[in-house]
Amino acid sequence: MKRFKQGFLGVLCALLLIIPRFVEASGFTIYEYGAEEQAEGNAVVAQTLSPSTIFYNPAGLTDLPGVQVKVGTSVLFALGTFDSNTPGAGSVDFSNNRPAFLPYLFSSWKIDKLGLGFGFFSANGDEVNYPVNWEGRFFLTSAKLIQYNFAPTAAYQISEYLSAGVSPVITYSQIQQGNQIGLSPLGFPGEGSLDLSANGVGIGATIGVKAQLGSSSLGAVYKSPTTIRFSGSANFSTPGPLEPLFPNGGFHTLEKFPQMVVLGYGNHAIPNLTLEADLQWTNWSIYKTQTVEFDQKSAAVQNSSLPFDWRDTWTVRVGGHYDINDCLVVRLGYVFDPSAVPDSTVGPLLPEPNKHIASIGLGIRKARWTGNLYYARIFNEPRHVDNSLPEFPSQQGTYTGSVNAGGISLDYKF
Repeated sequence: MKRFKQGFLGVLCALLLIIPRFVEASGFTIYEYGAEEQAEGNAVVAQTLSPSTIFYNPAGLTDLPGVQVKVGTSVLFALGTFDSNTPGAGSVDFSNNRPAFLPYLFSSWKIDKLGLGFGFFSANGDEVNYPVNWEGRFFLTSAKLIQYNFAPTAAYQISEYLSAGVSPVITYSQIQQGNQIGLSPLGFPGEGSLDLSANGVGIGATIGVKAQLGSSSLGAVYKSPTTIRFSGSANFSTPGPLEPLFPNGGFHTLEKFPQMVVLGYGNHAIPNLTLEADLQWTNWSIYKTQTVEFDQKSAAVQNSSLPFDWRDTWTVRVGGHYDINDCLVVRLGYVFDPSAVPDSTVGPLLPEPNKHIASIGLGIRKARWTGNLYYARIFNEPRHVDNSLPEFPSQQGTYTGSVNAGGISLDYKF
């Protein structure tokens, strides 16, 4: 029974952990929408490059003349391994062998001092997969996130030098996840399985201001916390005699996405060159514990509360672009994104490391069209683990990984 409880709590914890870290900057995705912004390490809250300023700083809408539209997608390939210290366990590959696509669409409309816009951006296809026979299969074998965000936006030019904007964000999320169930404590050979699925809707907001002071620009953005109530189903596959212990049914939990503050400073004193540095604070310390409640309970299936004890993070972003001529621009960026997960709670559910992200991009302008390409490499620092969590067995080993990301976008000015 204990082995089952460990596995069941494990997959629930994975469900809760993977959601916010996929969305906000870690796991196997990054904080990004818009190929030119991504190429500059997303250090763009103090400048306006395109209609995707809706995501980064809605105040930038007042800088975009007329009507503009942007469409694009990012593609991510994640690599990951766990080298166990357990004799005979060897190395486990949990790479995402299928690319994850993150499509987006942004539009803007400038009317005198008023900027209006709409954004659609997704975290669609993000996955984590472990072999079904690996030593941690009773915690997690697979997890997938599908998320859609809708952001109507408005901005106003307060003065020649100052603008402010706000963007309500409506988020719809779906989660699918699975793990194996050890049945030997119940006197049965072999294993069962558990599949979880859940969905929920939440509402948050992004508020931004932007100031232009000569060749310098300043930007400040606040992203509000968002609460989503996830409701879903837990479906078990076990031998017939054990079915009463593992009743299929619904479950729900309340998920709080953290608030965020981003400050940016940009400068274009050198002709054709724009540089920016951003500092991002994310309130991950709201994750102390998480409670999951079940509609159908039994001796094996009970409500549970799990410890997280995450910590706030400070992410550093620097980037810039150089206009070679009126048609061609090159971009570079770098990000340091520290882990929010302390050593005491790191595990196979989310082996969150410190990350270094290097990016490069190219933009081509022609008449009303602008096309952009970017490539980024996410280097994960090795994460060594040697701990024992409540309801979890001891684990010793090293997690390593990296992510290759690329993308394309196309802009049109009417």
